[in-house]
Amino acid sequence: MSEVSPLLQSDSPGPPEYAAIDRIARGETDGRFSKSRRRAILAMVVWCGFIPSFVSATFALSIPKILDEWPSAYVFDFRLSLLAVCLGGLTGASYSTVHGRRIIYLSGLGLLCLTSIGATRSVSIPQLIVWHFFQSLGAAPILAVGAGVVGDLYKLEERGRAIGIYVGVSDLFGATVVSFVAGLVAPRLSWRTAQLILAAVSFLTFAMMFSLFPETTQPRTGETSQPPTWRRFFVNPLRPLSLLRSPSLLAVSVAGMAILSSGQVLFFLMIFEFPPDPTIHRVFVLSAGIGYLVGALLAGRASDKIIIKRKQHQDGVWYPEDRLRASLSKAMFSVPPLVLILGLTSQFPGRKGGIILILLCLFVNGVGIGIIRGPSVTYAVDVVHSRSAEAVAAVDGLRFLVMLLLSFVNISTSGRITSIAVTLSALFALLALG
Repeated sequence: MSEVSPLLQSDSPGPPEYAAIDRIARGETDGRFSKSRRRAILAMVVWCGFIPSFVSATFALSIPKILDEWPSAYVFDFRLSLLAVCLGGLTGASYSTVHGRRIIYLSGLGLLCLTSIGATRSVSIPQLIVWHFFQSLGAAPILAVGAGVVGDLYKLEERGRAIGIYVGVSDLFGATVVSFVAGLVAPRLSWRTAQLILAAVSFLTFAMMFSLFPETTQPRTGETSQPPTWRRFFVNPLRPLSLLRSPSLLAVSVAGMAILSSGQVLFFLMIFEFPPDPTIHRVFVLSAGIGYLVGALLAGRASDKIIIKRKQHQDGVWYPEDRLRASLSKAMFSVPPLVLILGLTSQFPGRKGGIILILLCLFVNGVGIGIIRGPSVTYAVDVVHSRSAEAVAAVDGLRFLVMLLLSFVNISTSGRITSIAVTLSALFALLALG
C-alpha cells in the first residue's frame, strides 16, 4: 500500500474520490509556494485555529452573567452547540474539497462576525441560543480545513512536523491558553462586550485571510492548474462520515475520542474535587496545555523520521500506519497509568504535595494526548489526501456525535471509579491504534 493507493473502492464511474492522487501527496511540489510563504500560510491557519476555542470559551465563561438575565439557558445551548460543531465541521470540510479552502475560511469567518454582532443584540434566551448556534456553525470548519491546508502545502516527509505544530498550537495548547486568558478577562466584562470583541477578532481575521490567504488546493492528476468554470453547488454535508467505513480510520477515530475524553473528564473531575479556587483551576488548565503542545511537537517530528527511515528500509515503499508508531509506545506508558494515579491523588485535595503531583500528572498526561492527537490527524490526511479535510472532520465528527448523545445521560460517580473507567478506555484506545 502506498499513498497513491485508494482507501476505498468506488463503484461509480469517474475519478476515484477516495484515492490520494495529487502530486504533493507523492512528495512532489509544484513550486507555487516558497518555504517562507508556506510558513506564513501555516501561521495564518494556526491563528485561525484559535477561533473555535475563542468562541466556546467566551460563551461558556459568560454563562454566569447570562444567567443573571435569563435563567436556565446553559444546558440547551450546550447541546445545540455540539450539534452545530459537528454539522459545521462536516459541511465545511465537504465543501472545501469541491470549492477550495479559501472560500470556506471566508464564509465561516464572515458568518461568525455577523452572528457575534447579532448575539449582542439578543433580547431573549431563544434569540441568544440561535445566534450562538450559527456562531458555532461558522467556526466549526476551521480546524478540519486547516489540517487540509497543511496537507496541501507539505509533502509526506514534512507533513507530520507541520501538522504537529498546527494541532499542538491551535487545537490543543490554543484551547487551554484561550480558556486561561478568557478566565481572567471574562469576569471583568459584560457578556455583550465579550461578543463584540469576538466580532472584532473575527472581522480582522476575515480581512487578513481575504488579503493574504491563497487557495492551496492542488489540482488532481490529469487536471489543469486552472480551476473549472463550473462546480456543483450542493454537496452532501454528511459524506465525510462515509470514510469511517474504513476500519483504519474508524480505529483512529475511536482511539482519539477515548484519549481526548480522558483529558477532558479528568480536568472536570479535578474542578469538582477541589475547592472553587479559580487560580488552581487555571494552573491545572495551563499545565495540561503545555503538555499537549510538547507531545504534539515531539510526535510530529518523530513521525516524519519514522516515515523516512521505513521508506529507506522498504525500498521506497511506505505504509500509512508507520506514522502511528510514533504514538503507541510512548502513549502506552504515559496516559493510562497517570490517569489512574491522578484519580487516586484527587482523593487528597488539601495537601500541597497532592496538588504538585496532580500538576505533574496533568502535564505528562497532556504529553501523551498530544503524542496521540498529532500523528492521528496526520494519518487521516495521509490515507485520504484528496479528501484530507473530510477525513479529519469525520474523525472529529464521531467524537462530537458521541459527546452529544452522552450529554443526555446524567451519570454521577466518585473520582476513583471515574479514573478507573477512563483508564480502561485509554487502554482500549491504544489497543485500537495498535
